[in-house]
Amino acid sequence: MGFSFSDQFAGIVRRARNPAQAYICEGDPTSAVVWDIDNEITIRLSLKDDEVWLIAGSGTMVRFVADSNGDFDHDGIDFVISSILLSEVVEHFGAAGKLEYDFVVTGNQIGPMNEYGGGLTAEESKFQARIAGPIAAAQVVTE
Repeated sequence: MGFSFSDQFAGIVRRARNPAQAYICEGDPTSAVVWDIDNEITIRLSLKDDEVWLIAGSGTMVRFVADSNGDFDHDGIDFVISSILLSEVVEHFGAAGKLEYDFVVTGNQIGPMNEYGGGLTAEESKFQARIAGPIAAAQVVTE
């Protein structure tokens, strides 16, 4: 591709604008926010040297490191952004068999073959939940 990391980051944010909202933070060209206007799922993007970090949900973080040619995996980044905004990402919490309350994100599942996921699997965790945003949470009916 041959573009600088900053130019590539700006391109990632531009592509995320369809159909979501996406903006580079004013005063900080290395930070951006992407969100779905219907479900309010939000993703924070950060450019850190030769890496793009995507952070969403309770603690899902996916890092993309530029290859030896200085190019990011744009298709992969676009796929992960889309998966998060479509509420297709599952976070795994805690470690199965542990008695203490370690309900922090310990893994995630992204993609049909978990190609962008990592950490503990569903079987190794105490429970799982989709990243669904505050609109979904507000619609949960409790007894």
